[in-house]
This record gives sequence, structure tokens and C-alpha cells, in this order.
Amino acid sequence: MLTRKSALLGAAIMVSPLAGADVINVGGVLWDPDSPLDMKMDSNFTQWFQSTNSGYDMGSLVGINATNATTMMFGNYLYGGGKINNFNDANDQTGQPNPETHPADFCPGCELTYEFGGIEFVENTPGGGDFLDPATYTVDWSQSYFKIWVDHSRNFNANNDFEADPNEMYEATDGNLFLEGTFESISFTGQLFAAGMLFSNAGSAMHVTGGMARDYFDTDPLVTLGGTPFDFSYTASSQFMVDLAGGADVFFARVSTAELLGDTISIPEPGALALLGAGLIGLARVRRRHDAA
Repeated sequence: MLTRKSALLGAAIMVSPLAGADVINVGGVLWDPDSPLDMKMDSNFTQWFQSTNSGYDMGSLVGINATNATTMMFGNYLYGGGKINNFNDANDQTGQPNPETHPADFCPGCELTYEFGGIEFVENTPGGGDFLDPATYTVDWSQSYFKIWVDHSRNFNANNDFEADPNEMYEATDGNLFLEGTFESISFTGQLFAAGMLFSNAGSAMHVTGGMARDYFDTDPLVTLGGTPFDFSYTASSQFMVDLAGGADVFFARVSTAELLGDTISIPEPGALALLGAGLIGLARVRRRHDAA
């Protein structure tokens, strides 16, 4: 009888830490890996072109005007950044919506921002590139990157007028590194230049390489049409508004929207692993006693 009770106790210790898993907390960012929307992030962002490729450089912005709108990207690099407003089914505003999300605020007292860059448009024939005609160029993502930051001071607003103060974009690049990685592929569709609007959609596959949340992301749960596995996808729509009357150059896209999709997993805390080990040891001792009897 004593042996049976001990065995049941060991089994209970072994299972309970895993069964109690709920909201994950990484650097102050909270999410439920069992959410039907795991993992989905919605964001607002802007983007621009710059002549250098060593991270954000507001001193090398490339202007867009009516004359060069479909050719200025060649020989330059696409950069951007934004703020994540929803993580899984949770937003960053406690009390909204009603009923409340779970958790109520995915980043209480903090903000989740991101940056990307190093994306190059390469003409197939020198001087013959036209952004509206994908057959005239290729997209090179071999030097690309993305970084997601958790900042415990909410000081970045994706709706700011970055034309007036480009340096405000640096606020999207501070804090603790939550996640980082590279682009595995990038494609642009729906290119349009009409009524002063330069528009396109973008879709990309991304690979996670680091950051404090790296181990919580399921690796290679998705596959491209070409059969290449990747960690999560990024889709976006963006537009630059150009002055057709010959006014000042435009440097930043209007506030745009993007979505990241992937999958996260639960990782037992060290204390839970210790209890799990204790449970296994307890079971082993009971087994030895039983065999000795």
C-alpha cells in the first residue's frame, strides 16, 4: 500500500508543472502559446531607402520624387521599422476590448518595436530597372536582417511625422533584444505608381537566429513554395505619397500595416524541470523497492 501511494505521488509531481503552463513571460512580454492565434503579431510601420547598409543611417536617406519614383530604389537599400500593437489575441491596452483579452496587456509598462533593413533591389540590366516591372530586377536579401525590441519606456509612435524629424526612428531600435533573424525570401507584388502614390505589397519568409525569446519559437513550422522551411512569415502593404507638382522629395512611407505569423511553444521553467526530475527519481526509487520485494 505504501508503495502504491509513493508511486502516485511521484507521478503527480512529474505531471503538474507541465499541466499548469499558461501565459509565458519573456522580458516582460506576455502571451499564451495555446491561443488560437498563436503566433500572430500586427503592427504599424514606415520604411525608406538609404544609400548605406550598416543599420539605420538617417544621414543617408534617399529622396523620392515624381521623376525617380520607380528607379531610385536601385543601388540603395530598403529599411524600416514599426511598433507591434497586437500579440496573439492580446493588445497593448488594458481594458480594451470588452470582454478583455488574455492576457489583458501583452506588454504592460513596455512596448514591442522592430526594425529591418539590408534589402537591395538589383537591376538585371544596368540602367534598365523599373520597380513596376519585376522582370527588370531581382531582390537581394542576402544582407538583410530584422530585430524586435522590448523597451520598458513607451516612447515610440509609428504615427509620428518622420519627415520632420527622422531621428525619431531610432526610438524603434532601443531596449532589450527580444528576437532577431534574417529574411529567407522576399517578393513584391501589386506595384503601382498613380496619382502620386507609389504602392506595393510585400511577402517574406523569415528565420529566427537569436534574442531572448528565440527558444520559444517553433523552428521551421512553415515551408515556402520552393520547399524551403522557415520560422515565420511577414506580409505588409506600404505606400509613398509623391508630390507630382515638383515639390520637396519624400523620404518616408506613410503609416503602413504588417502582419507576422508563426508558432510558439512552451518551455518548462528551471523549477518545473527540477520537480520533474524529482518525480522521476521518486518513481525510480519506488520501482527498486518493488523489485526488491
